[in-house]
Amino acid sequence: MRRTAPLLLALAACNAPQHHAPSIETAAGATTSEPTASAGDGSTYVGFDMLVLDANGEPLPCNDGNVSLAVKVSYDHGATWVPVRQQDTMSFCGDQVPPDLSVVLDNSGSQDAVLPAMEAGANDLIDGVLQMGGRASVVRVSTDAWVLSELTDSRQALTEAVASLKAHGGWTALYDGMRVANETIGRVLGRSEAPKYDSLAQFCEDHDRFGEVAFTNGEDNNSAQERMPSQDDDGFDTTPDDVKNLRVNGISTPMHVIGLGPRVHYDDLIDISETSGGRFVSVPDEAGIPDAFAMVRRWLETTTHACVEVPQVACGPAIVDVDYTYGQGDAAIHEHKQLDVNVACPIEPARGSTVTLLLTLGDRGISASNAASLVADAVQNVSRSARPRVLVVRDDNIHDDSPDDPAYVRDLLAAQGANVVLVDEPHDGMAVEDFAGFDVVWMSNPGWPMDDLTTFEALRRFSGQGKGVVMQGDDMSWSMGAGFPLMSLTHLDHVSNGESVCGAPVGAAHAFKVQTTSGAGVPTFSYGNDLDVSTPHGDGEEVLAWGTFDDGADCQVQTPAMVRFTP
Repeated sequence: MRRTAPLLLALAACNAPQHHAPSIETAAGATTSEPTASAGDGSTYVGFDMLVLDANGEPLPCNDGNVSLAVKVSYDHGATWVPVRQQDTMSFCGDQVPPDLSVVLDNSGSQDAVLPAMEAGANDLIDGVLQMGGRASVVRVSTDAWVLSELTDSRQALTEAVASLKAHGGWTALYDGMRVANETIGRVLGRSEAPKYDSLAQFCEDHDRFGEVAFTNGEDNNSAQERMPSQDDDGFDTTPDDVKNLRVNGISTPMHVIGLGPRVHYDDLIDISETSGGRFVSVPDEAGIPDAFAMVRRWLETTTHACVEVPQVACGPAIVDVDYTYGQGDAAIHEHKQLDVNVACPIEPARGSTVTLLLTLGDRGISASNAASLVADAVQNVSRSARPRVLVVRDDNIHDDSPDDPAYVRDLLAAQGANVVLVDEPHDGMAVEDFAGFDVVWMSNPGWPMDDLTTFEALRRFSGQGKGVVMQGDDMSWSMGAGFPLMSLTHLDHVSNGESVCGAPVGAAHAFKVQTTSGAGVPTFSYGNDLDVSTPHGDGEEVLAWGTFDDGADCQVQTPAMVRFTP
């Protein structure tokens, strides 16, 4: 069995007048430290894609004969290098790798003239994806974002989704739409366990190729509901930084953006495209829309997919150094790039207990005494020590949403005599070594999903050491953008964010009633924040508290609020 660390590298020869692509830019994971990895036998697989463009933004032909690679790897920050043998590399044209693509279509404002061209371009792009054996999803953006089709290879479903677009007034929640599009990909591709491969060819053929294409003729002005609040909003005010950080299985999602006309907010969208590894195309008028979609299709069809087998002499952070040469006739393009990767260490089966507490403990419906009881009960359920040393980790994806909640947890534990430390999660996540000396790690993000696969895998390794883990926050049943599944620790299957239940928005007037079933003995209380709607995964977990939403008429929804799992 082998370890895999897929990356995506996009290489562009130059910029076209209306096409924005860096001369060499990392895409879909070159700066990420999260691999899709499995326990290995001494090798690491790395996959990346290369796209070479001419002066007009047109892709140059891709085949094995045009590309040569020289690769080496360092596990000690560049002090020493291990070369990769030429026979341990392979490449082929990207049209042999089926892509999964989410198409985001801005249908806000008055677009009677734009709609036919947008539909034609989107349908042509989707046809190309399906012809390559891939799948597509369709997301509509206006005042809110709606999924018109989940990721599918059904041409009929996708045709009907595009045909359902109607031109009418509305604001633009574009960033929300791009996040929701990532969720359609993550729900299908998200892996709780990394696959194991027996050969380089097997890994290369199984490479997940995914991305988004977003079309807009305006600027985002309602992802934070700043223009028009709506009960259909899912409760997340998506920012450009959120979009740039979207991932699936730890790999950045390339965001290709087509912008029409002068109202487009170019700076933000170009930054999103280039940072994520995508490209931006500006279109002056509706006549150029089909050609812009067709250009994206050609990019997908002519990308070179390359894979290398790297000798694994360690696990953890590594640098992959790539020298590539692209030849066409007498001309040759040479580039060099160093990629930061993380060769994941083996994850042992869970031996420690976990508690998932789907609550923001500072919510005004939870009294201080009830919060203290919930915190004490959570730690007692996962700790094997009478006086455990607890590390509280404040997730970096907190968005200033109840940012003091992790400190509140620390203070509640300290008041009970616990030996407790609070730290802020680094942007690139934490390693299991950061948890050394602690009996319990309490992961806290009170109002947003966690986003770092590196930290999640470190928590799993910590549990494999027989230590306790608490996952706390009212969005802790899923990850940001559905980028990776959490059920191996939470033992819950995510259903929805719970912002709206039974057709009514959740709030102080219509709240969840939370009642414990055993252990804590906490009286029933009202919880006015959205609480993730989820179901027990069926691993033998025990629900210690339930949240119930009752509209007083004919709808009642019950969802876990506190769950314990003991291996």
